Amino acid sequence: MSDDAKDDGKLRIKLSKQYDGLNDSFDELVFREPRAKDFIMGGIPVDLVPTADSFQVKFHPQEMTMFMAGLSGRLPADIQMLHPRDWMAGAYAMVPFFVPG
Repeated sequence: MSDDAKDDGKLRIKLSKQYDGLNDSFDELVFREPRAKDFIMGGIPVDLVPTADSFQVKFHPQEMTMFMAGLSGRLPADIQMLHPRDWMAGAYAMVPFFVPG
C-alpha cells in the first residue's frame, strides 16, 4: 500500500479471499468516513447496549449490509456474498462510528 493510500482517511478491511462481485473482483473493502446523511437516510444499523464496564454490540444485519455497501461504494449484493467472518470484520469496523464522544 502506498503512503498516499495510508493517509487518505479511508478504512480498509482485507478480506479472507477474493470475491467475484457483480461489477468487478475484490479482496478488500474500502470505507469512506460516514456523514450525517448516511445515518439520516439509512438509520443506525447497530445498537450499543451499556453493560457494567463497556457495551454490548447488537447489529441489524440488513441495515448494516446497506450501510457497508453505501460507505464502500459496493453493491449490496457484493456485501451479501461475503463469508460471515468477512461480513463481521466489516461490521465491527463500523462500530467506532456509532460510539458517542
